[in-house]
Formats: sequence, C-alpha cells, structure tokens
Amino acid sequence: MDKIFSETQTNGTDIFLPKLPELFWSLLVIIILAILFYKYVLPHLNKTLDKRGEKIEGQIRDATAMNQAAQTAKAEYEKRLSLAGSETRVLKQTAKKDADFIINEAKAKAAENTSKALEAAQKTIQANKMAAFVALKKDIGVLASDFASQIVQEKVKPNYEQLKSIDLFLDNLEKNNLAEKESYK
Repeated sequence: MDKIFSETQTNGTDIFLPKLPELFWSLLVIIILAILFYKYVLPHLNKTLDKRGEKIEGQIRDATAMNQAAQTAKAEYEKRLSLAGSETRVLKQTAKKDADFIINEAKAKAAENTSKALEAAQKTIQANKMAAFVALKKDIGVLASDFASQIVQEKVKPNYEQLKSIDLFLDNLEKNNLAEKESYK
C-alpha cells in the first residue's frame, strides 16, 4: 500500500490522467453501454413516455370535454333558473290579480247582500207601518162605533152625562194615540 501512495505522489498529474490502455477500455465500455442504452433502453423509455404523454393528452381532452359539458350544463341551469324566476314572477302576478279579483267580487257580493238586506228591512218596516195603520183604522172604527153607540145611549140620558161621555171618549182617544206613537218609536 505504501507503494501505491508513493507512486501517486511522485507524479501529481498521473492521478488525473489514466494510462492509455485504461482509457481505451473505459471508452469502449462507455460506447457499448451507450449503444445498448440507445438500442434497448431508450426506445422502451420513449415508448413509455409516449404512452404516458398520450394518456395525459387523453386526460386533457377528457377534462376539456368535461369542462365544456360543465359549461353547457351551467348555461342550461342558468337559463332554466332564469326561466323559473320569470315564471315565478308571472305566477305571483297572476295570483295577485286573482286575489284582487276574488276580493273585489266578495266586496261586490257583500254590497249586493247588504242592499238586499236593506231593501228587505225597508219592506218589512213599510209592511209594519201598513199593518199599524190598518190596526189604527180598525181601532178608530171600533172606537167610533163605540162612541156612536154611547151617543145613541146618551141621547136618552140628560145632557150632562152626554158631555161626560164625550170627554171620556176623547181622553181614551188621546191615550190610544199617545200609546201608538210610543210603540212606533
């Protein structure tokens, strides 16, 4: 071992430059390895890289196609969303118009029913007035016939009693008129 160190120390440039036969065999091995690499390894490596490149390109095409499909679906979704929004607005407006129509119709029916009820009440009041008038006429007729019979009976009696019966009849008539007026209020 000392010999190895001693030979290398004598000439400092010999370490970096190999001898010619070593250089020849080293170069021959490198050339053979390069030829084998280019002939067997490199084609296989290129084939693998080409397959991988094609696979990546296919994935890019698929991704582009999926992106296009997604864009189309998004545009279709936005279009449908817009249509749904406009349909919703139309439905709201239609519902509001229908509600207004129903409310106005209900108000008209209520007004019509109120006017019918008012007419019926006025007819009832008129009928009650007529019935009261007929009853009053009947009572006046009865009173007049009673008065006439009292007068006939009183003709036979003295004058003082005739005056008393007339006063009594007039008092009764006033009481009946007051009672009837009170009943109308």
